[in-house]
Amino acid sequence: MTLIKSEFIGRLIHFRSVAASLLFFCGFYYFAQHVVSEETITIESKTYFLLFVTALTLYMSWLLGRRFVYLFVPTVMTIFTYGLLFFIDPPAQKIFFVVCASFAFYLGLLGIVRNRDNAQDVTAKSFLSIALVVSLFLFYSVAYGVYINYDVRLWVFILFCFTVVLLVTVSSFVIYSRSFGQALLYGSILSFAMIQLVWMANFWPFNYSTMAAANLMFYYVLWDMIQSSFTGTLSKKKTMQHIGYAVILLLFVLLSTRWVLLS
Repeated sequence: MTLIKSEFIGRLIHFRSVAASLLFFCGFYYFAQHVVSEETITIESKTYFLLFVTALTLYMSWLLGRRFVYLFVPTVMTIFTYGLLFFIDPPAQKIFFVVCASFAFYLGLLGIVRNRDNAQDVTAKSFLSIALVVSLFLFYSVAYGVYINYDVRLWVFILFCFTVVLLVTVSSFVIYSRSFGQALLYGSILSFAMIQLVWMANFWPFNYSTMAAANLMFYYVLWDMIQSSFTGTLSKKKTMQHIGYAVILLLFVLLSTRWVLLS
């Protein structure tokens, strides 16, 4: 029993994943506290920080997974954690956000390690799914924040959304599908469906976090349907349940948020 318990703890607390997550937390904690709102620090210095943490994320993801598909989700999470800190003002909220992002980052790295060792590990796939959802929420939040607050052409915004969603979606589908071509096909279909929603959301009077949550709910329903078809667990009951949950959550978000008319 003691051996089984220690093995379980060892699989849950992977040293390199913990070390990388602590570096992630310490780096962004310092950035949130001393850099992001400091006007005396140049844009070039802030850009160098982004390049450094991105390169470090790529290195750690490759070191842990040794597969190209494992690089995308942690990298997207790192880049848009950096980006979202510029949209958060209260210091306490910044720290809380960094803690949550660091935990999600750790789950993503732990999922990579466990999936690398055992491709059928259900817990590993759950961890990777959580990391996928978090990374896309961060991405949509930053993307809509930039689009709403700056003069960005709609076609550029849509193309950028399509590219990022396609990369992370295909990398996640490869874990469930034996064929890269199949993962690429369904990833492209899902990404194309999401840019239709992005175009429609362009006319919605909501802030960037609400838009991100709405996009993510639709994305997860479609993503889950496709990955369930890959694993042979797709059913009408399961699909209707997820659609029902998504609609209820979407209504709650839309009714509880402040409506902002976009010019």
